[in-house]
Amino acid sequence: MSVTLSAIERFLDQSQLAEYIDELIATRSGKGRPRELSVRTLLIGLMLTAQGGRSHLSRVVETLNALPYSTKRRLGIVRQGGVTY
Repeated sequence: MSVTLSAIERFLDQSQLAEYIDELIATRSGKGRPRELSVRTLLIGLMLTAQGGRSHLSRVVETLNALPYSTKRRLGIVRQGGVTY
């Protein structure tokens, strides 16, 4: 069964999982390079990749870069050339 992107986004937003993970990162990590990818976007990429039966972290890059331009902008993927490893 394939779940739509909008259903994945609704699930994540209702669960507040991304916000929870963001809080954990903020309280437990030190200073470092700013993240270019939000936790929410990473989780969306992981869920899309997993439903395709290719659940491997390195494939999330391919999944996110294959999204339409308008979706990438909405998810905050603005890097020239797309997401990198």
